[in-house]
Amino acid sequence: MKKEKYDFFHDTYPQEVAEVEERFKKNPRYFETFQDVDSLKTLVEGDPLLQKLCENVVENAYRYTEILFEFNSLISGNPEDRKQAEEWSHLDTIRKVCHDALIDSVAIFSRNLRSKGRNNEIFQKLGSKENRVAYGNFALGLTYKELIKEEENG
Repeated sequence: MKKEKYDFFHDTYPQEVAEVEERFKKNPRYFETFQDVDSLKTLVEGDPLLQKLCENVVENAYRYTEILFEFNSLISGNPEDRKQAEEWSHLDTIRKVCHDALIDSVAIFSRNLRSKGRNNEIFQKLGSKENRVAYGNFALGLTYKELIKEEENG
């Protein structure tokens, strides 16, 4: 994760990032099930197209996590506030679009990995596009691992 993206998450969503760090401290083995960016990069070494597709997946994962953090911040307010309800509806639409973009980018990346004889098993485990929760967890896990790694590396 680039320093500016790490700083953005920490500065914009300090409570959400703190919750992630606390969850990791309580159960570090939970995060072992998730991929990290470095492991994805090993799948694409030497292939510029796969590298670009990998970058798209990572950026879509970060974007999806960002919108969920924003969503979480909004939900913690007064749900009866009409302006907040409209904003909630708007954010939910954006969240769905980001989720669709993530799922599509993963499908394209996985298909290209397979066509080039590379291991795409991690994406096959996500299942079909209808398994939206698995794709969301993939994005959150990938982002969380990068946030934690940056925190540890200071």
